[in-house]
Amino acid sequence: MAAVQNPGKNATVKKPPNSVKNVAKIYCILCRKEYLKPDGHEHMHSMLHHRELEAVLGKNALHDCQACKKSSLGLNEYAEHISTAQHQARLKDLLAKNIKPVSVFKTLSKETIGKVLKRNKALKKRRTESFEKG
Repeated sequence: MAAVQNPGKNATVKKPPNSVKNVAKIYCILCRKEYLKPDGHEHMHSMLHHRELEAVLGKNALHDCQACKKSSLGLNEYAEHISTAQHQARLKDLLAKNIKPVSVFKTLSKETIGKVLKRNKALKKRRTESFEKG
């Protein structure tokens, strides 16, 4: 019969690698999606996020770039801006510094947040009704 070995006092217990469960998440009320916290800036600068902003505010909505601290951009201007090498470099620098993105609760007015929440409630209601019918 083989001898059973007990780990000694100096044995190390391996910890499981960091999993997605351990990474903090953020919820974007504008896009109605959850993101990993490290992906926050990429999401806040994404066209998906800015199209949703325009859907709530209308075609005359102004779009801000947190990385470059530029504001008052139309959606097309914003799309051009985020494709520039200068923006990409600043965003990369921002990500490297591990600075958290500014929340939509700080960048949008209370009135706009109210519009977003009202829209989300209507979308959820429509989704629930279509689910119940189907």
